Amino acid sequence: MRKWNVVLSLLFISAVLQAAPLKILSTSPRGTLTESGRQPISITFNQPVTALAEQSAFSSENCPISLTPSVQGVCRFSGTQTLLFEPAQPWPQATRIAVQIRRGFTSRVSGDKLASDYRFSFTTPRPQVRQVYPQNNEHWISRTPTLYAGFSLPVAADKAARFAVLTDPSGQTVALSARAITPEEYDKHFFYLPDASYALAFTPRRPLERATTYAFVLKAGLPATSGSLGLANDYKTTFFTYPSLRVEGVQHTGCLPFVPQVRFSSPVRLRDLVAATTVEPAGAIRPLSAQELDALGREVVIPPFAKLSKNAQQAWLDKYPLSVEDQKNGAAFFATPLPFVELSPEKPLTV
Repeated sequence: MRKWNVVLSLLFISAVLQAAPLKILSTSPRGTLTESGRQPISITFNQPVTALAEQSAFSSENCPISLTPSVQGVCRFSGTQTLLFEPAQPWPQATRIAVQIRRGFTSRVSGDKLASDYRFSFTTPRPQVRQVYPQNNEHWISRTPTLYAGFSLPVAADKAARFAVLTDPSGQTVALSARAITPEEYDKHFFYLPDASYALAFTPRRPLERATTYAFVLKAGLPATSGSLGLANDYKTTFFTYPSLRVEGVQHTGCLPFVPQVRFSSPVRLRDLVAATTVEPAGAIRPLSAQELDALGREVVIPPFAKLSKNAQQAWLDKYPLSVEDQKNGAAFFATPLPFVELSPEKPLTV
């Protein structure tokens, strides 16, 4: 008896579906595709629209699915209730594909017609920023830098230039020139991208100011070489130019073995530091190897304390004497040891 109840229920559901007006239950894809390819368009109806024995495929010219922009492909049924469109080539990049199936589309089984046009759309992958140099919050950038940007799709300098903006804290804009990157620049910065057409180089048309924070913005709409859709949102990164060289602090006391340390506002090569330093008594100078002389100090970047936990704040204060301004705005310096100075117990020296 239970078996007959199941059969009757299925027959009843089938009869209800057959009696309902022809409608579309689901469609795909929707939104933005995560990668380019030949993902088919799928439209599923609430009742069979073709018999299993019928020819399932037909040309794009006869396909009831219309696309804007036009795309070549094959239309076919999958089962009895789903209509597919399969593109002949991967979908065009950075493009909104508008899909429509017109009213009057007729089920080959029931003869029911679609009462009204049905529309939906999806978007193929639009360009995204993969990497920018200088990196965000990078310090000690030259006053005449080359800025680099790598993208998920090929880009052209002539199209992208007007979407790149460089500004200082006052909002003043620095004009930029854009160009394709060289093979050497590709090998150095963007070897992980498919080829050099995926990256651009931007150069300020005037020297930047010292010790200044600059914002480099790639504006929404920056286009790829193909497709009508550009970046979905602004991409912003900041960097800091070199300050004038000054001594930020000195660490000159400690328990032996101890190496004195000077904190400079900018990097100083040890070779130049040795040449500019006088030590008394002169016998307290230790000769350094060529490798040691080529060394720089250790880069130290301290974020604004508002971004740090209490424990992290205290850890920085235990290590360096930071002013109230440094704690508020952050600090950056090079901690440079003086390994050429030989210290002895109870023998003071002057550097």
